[in-house]
Amino acid sequence: MDFGSFPAALEFVSTVGRLALPVDHQPDIDIRGSHVHLALTSRADGGVREADLLLANEISALVVYLGHVPDHERLTAVEIAIDAMDREAIAPFWAAVLGLEPDGEGDVTVPHDEAPRRVAAALAAGGRLVSDDAAPAFWVLADAEGNEACVSTWQGRD
Repeated sequence: MDFGSFPAALEFVSTVGRLALPVDHQPDIDIRGSHVHLALTSRADGGVREADLLLANEISALVVYLGHVPDHERLTAVEIAIDAMDREAIAPFWAAVLGLEPDGEGDVTVPHDEAPRRVAAALAAGGRLVSDDAAPAFWVLADAEGNEACVSTWQGRD
C-alpha cells in the first residue's frame, strides 16, 4: 500500500507495531519508500490463525482511518485440492474465484469489498451462479464440471 511518503509509511508501521505487541504477534513488514507490504502468519507453522485474522482486521481499520483503501485483491498462500476430470477446462474458473494465476499444479473467505469482483470474474471465466440466496455472507458458484465453491465474507452472518 502506498502511504504517499516515507514518514507516513513509518508512522503506519509504528502503529501496526503497537497493535501487534499486546497480542504477541510479529508481522512481516517490508517498507520501500512510501510503500508498505505486510504479511501475517503464525510463526510456529507458517499458517494463518484466528489471531492473524483479528490483527488483520485491526490493521484494515487503521488503513481506513488513515484515509486509504485496504488492498485485499491477492491471496499469497492457499492450498486446495480439486478433483476434476479436465483440469485445464476448470482452471480459469478457479483462478478467478481465488484471485490467483494457475501454477499448473493443481470455501475461501475474502474481504467483503472484494467478493463481488471475485464472483463476476468467476462467472466471466465460465462459471455459473448456483445460489446467491445467502449473499452477502456467501455466493455458491460452480465451474464447468459442476464443482462448487463458495465466495464467502463476514457480512450477513448471525
